[in-house]
Amino acid sequence: MRQPVMVVLIALLVSGCALLDVARSGPDPTGAPSAGATSTATPAIAGDVMAIVNGVRLTRGDLEQRMAVIQVVAWLTSGARTADLDESLQVDKWIDSELMVQGAAQAGIAASDDDARTEISKMLAAAPATSDELNRQLALGGATFDDLVRYEARELTVRRFSASDAFAAGSEIERSTKLSTWLVRVRASARIEKPSQRASVAMAGTYAGAVAPEFRLRGIDGAEHALSELRGQVVLINFWATWCGPCRNEMPAIQATYDAHAGEGFVVWGINDGEESALVAPYLQQLKLTFPVMLDRDSRVSRLYRVYALPTTYFIGRDGVIKQVAVGEMSGGSLDATVKKLLR
Repeated sequence: MRQPVMVVLIALLVSGCALLDVARSGPDPTGAPSAGATSTATPAIAGDVMAIVNGVRLTRGDLEQRMAVIQVVAWLTSGARTADLDESLQVDKWIDSELMVQGAAQAGIAASDDDARTEISKMLAAAPATSDELNRQLALGGATFDDLVRYEARELTVRRFSASDAFAAGSEIERSTKLSTWLVRVRASARIEKPSQRASVAMAGTYAGAVAPEFRLRGIDGAEHALSELRGQVVLINFWATWCGPCRNEMPAIQATYDAHAGEGFVVWGINDGEESALVAPYLQQLKLTFPVMLDRDSRVSRLYRVYALPTTYFIGRDGVIKQVAVGEMSGGSLDATVKKLLR
């Protein structure tokens, strides 16, 4: 797990970052529905509807208001507004936040407006800033103090849910892993709709049913490669690092699957997260790995694919659409069975 502490995962969500926007089946600790429902893109549901999560709608007005408040929270906590926010990315982040809020509701966890006001007062005191200055910043973005209170109550609810007994474990590392796994599984079971101009066109995303986002990386061989070059083949993208024990454990199975199916239109890309070639090359030689390895030195692609736990593996079909996502160590049997199914 990269940065294996619970507070990192919670902070990412509170700051507006989406967490583990991927799909995998299995039970979850809070009693949410089992996986099986698919995330879908539909024709425009309504003129200003940006997304629907289990019946809860995000309108364009909601999104603009949320983005304005996020900017103010950034000003309040760091003294400066964030760079221009990407609208599409913010929709995906709201989807993850909504899933967490719904999980909290199922667990009977919530933060009140009074709780939110108390938290805002603490942020003002720490800034330091005055209420008048805060209100001026809100007005610049067309938001109000009440909008900020609602936003902060939502984020407090997320933090409390993340710290609840549902994710209790023996250590902080185990607890954060449990939260990550829950986020993966509930993403798979949710009914998620995102308007599209054409129903036949899948939308880009990092969950099963979405088109795998395009990226370019330089390989351990020194050449630059683009994911789009692999269209028409079944692709396994495995995010890993040399320090990751489960990554090392599953490498022989990935190599064996690559050896068995490379001649059938199957490609493996191992994406090393955040390390230099001087460290990666000896590791590949030691494990006798021959599949292509890309170097994501600044973790740019890992962030693009919402990777918060290593290893994370994406299975992409010949059409460029993500078919399955696995977080954690894979066994050789399940890995080979998944690849065979996709090659049919």
